[in-house]
Amino acid sequence: MALQFYQDLYHKYDVASVELPSAAFESGKLAMTVMGSWTLKDFEANTDFKLGEDFGIAPMPKAKTQVVPN
Repeated sequence: MALQFYQDLYHKYDVASVELPSAAFESGKLAMTVMGSWTLKDFEANTDFKLGEDFGIAPMPKAKTQVVPN
């Protein structure tokens, strides 16, 4: 039931496009993204962004319990 709801957000209710535009975060079209810590070195090497100056790191949003990206 939860997976059906998640799928309906995309296909039935058009909440978000299935594919993000290329380099959405880097081009300012996306304000927040979820990346693993293993991507930081590659991200800095392939963009002009500098950690602590152009972008930062924050935990996932939390209500009563902590969430995870998947």
